[in-house]
Amino acid sequence: MGTADLGGFVWQRSLDEYPEFSFFGLVTPEGSKQWGAEGVGVAYTEALAAGGGAPAVIAVAHTRAYPGAPDLKLSFDGGHTWAFTPSVNATLGPAAELLGVAVEAWPAGPSLRIVLLVSNSTPWASADGGATWARASGPLPSTPFPANGFSGNRYNMSRPLAADRPTAPGAARLFLFADCAAGGLLASPDGLEWAPRGAPAAFPPTPRCVIETHPTSGGGSFWIAADEAGLFFTSDGGLSLRRDAAIARAYTVAAGAPLVAGGEQPPVVFVFGLLAGAPQGTALGVLASANAGGVWVSVPALGGQGLGNWPAAIAASRRPELSGVVVVGSFGRGALWANASDALARE
Repeated sequence: MGTADLGGFVWQRSLDEYPEFSFFGLVTPEGSKQWGAEGVGVAYTEALAAGGGAPAVIAVAHTRAYPGAPDLKLSFDGGHTWAFTPSVNATLGPAAELLGVAVEAWPAGPSLRIVLLVSNSTPWASADGGATWARASGPLPSTPFPANGFSGNRYNMSRPLAADRPTAPGAARLFLFADCAAGGLLASPDGLEWAPRGAPAAFPPTPRCVIETHPTSGGGSFWIAADEAGLFFTSDGGLSLRRDAAIARAYTVAAGAPLVAGGEQPPVVFVFGLLAGAPQGTALGVLASANAGGVWVSVPALGGQGLGNWPAAIAASRRPELSGVVVVGSFGRGALWANASDALARE
C-alpha cells in the first residue's frame, strides 16, 4: 500500500498486527532518511514470483522522492525489498509529477510493460520493464495537476488507468484509460498506441473517476466508479458499458478474491459510495457484492469511521483465504480493514 503522504507499507503478518513499514521516503546522498515521498499508485502482476505466493513484480509510483520526482520502485520479492528505476527520472525530468501506474498481468518473456500517468502530460510507457520510456500516442488527454486544492491534484485519488487482469495466461493484453472529463474510454494493447473504445461518451463526464479490473480467466472486465454519476461495468474491454442501477454514487471501487473458491466465481467487489434509494442523510460507506453487483450489502465494521467523501484508496484482498477482506486508506484516520464475508454470506 502506498498512498499520498503515507509513503508506503507492506502487510507481511496478520492483519491484526502492525504492518511492516517499507521506507519510500527521501534518502539523502549521505544515506539518512527523511520524510518526503508521496505514493500515487500501486500495481502488480498476476504472474507469481518463483515459489508462488507473491506477485512476480510489484510497482509503486511516488513523487517528491530523492533524487527528485518522479520515482518508480519495483519489488521482485513481495515487497520486502525495492529497486529504484532511475530511467523514469532521467527521461521525464525531476520536475515531473506521477499520478499512477499500471503493469501488465502476464509478461511475455523477461520484459514487463508499464504505463505511468504523468501530470500535465499524456501517459508514458515502457516495454522493457522500465529500462526505457516513450510518450504514449493517440487521442489521450493531458492530465491536469493544479498547484492548490483537492479538486484536481493527486489527493483527489482519481485513478483513470488500469491494466487487464486475466487470472490465467494467454488472454490478449489490454490497458484501459478513462477520460473522466469527457466520459470516454481509450484502450491500448501495449500502453504505447491508444485508440478510442466504445461510445464517445461511454459514461457521464465527471471531475474524477476510478477504473478497477474485475479479474476473470479470460479478462476484459472492468468497473468504473464515476462519483455522483454512479458505477459502471464492462465485460468486453470497454466496448460496451452498463450502469449498476443499485448504486447512486461510487467514489472508488476495488475487486478481490471470490467469496467461494473454485471454478469461475466472480470476485468480491467493494464500492465506497451510496445505494440508490437510500434515505436522505444516509452516510456514505463501503458496500460489497459477491455476485458482480447483483446484490450489495453494507460493510458494517467500517460504518461511522469518518472516512469522508473521498477515502484515499480501497483495496480488496486477492488471497483466497482472505476473501471478503477490504482495506481502506482514509484521510487522517490511517488504514482501516474489515471482513465482509459474514455479511455477504447472509445474502
